[in-house]
Amino acid sequence: MTEVYSEIAEEDEWTAIQKFNQLLHYEEQKQAMMREQERRRLMRQELDKQMQEKAQRSAANKNEEEVYY
Repeated sequence: MTEVYSEIAEEDEWTAIQKFNQLLHYEEQKQAMMREQERRRLMRQELDKQMQEKAQRSAANKNEEEVYY
């Protein structure tokens, strides 16, 4: 009887460990996806900023040329 209980308890432990590992893997994937989304958001923000600065420089150069001529 003790051997049967021991085997059941051991199987339950392995099941719990497997479930925990699955949960941990899921959470790691979720965090990786969130980091990737944040990286893309920051990259997009930086590109938008660069485009805005380029447009401002272009407008400033155009104004400077108009004043010169």
